Amino acid sequence: MAFFYVFISALLSYSHRKNKKTEIQKTNYDLCNMIGTSWFFILIFAIPLIAFLIWLMKQDKRKGVWGIILVIIAAAAAMYVSTKYGSGVAAANFELRKKEAQEQRQGE
Repeated sequence: MAFFYVFISALLSYSHRKNKKTEIQKTNYDLCNMIGTSWFFILIFAIPLIAFLIWLMKQDKRKGVWGIILVIIAAAAAMYVSTKYGSGVAAANFELRKKEAQEQRQGE
């Protein structure tokens, strides 16, 4: 639970930093200005998952064994999906951004 508090605090503090007019900081990570899909993810998936994990931890008589097992399974699944599907997309996006930057430099 402390992880989620730290995560939300980091998001909120990031959005309130002074904006330096750079290309990287043009995006604003304010929770009030999230798009619909982000709210959908939080309301439909994240909150029920957190509630389920809290309930599961309260039911567990062996001091959090089920929670640790579920976190390990979720981390393994996330790593598998990231390496199987996400790496190719990230590499393609990197190449596209690199090509766009080169075209922009040539246009100047």
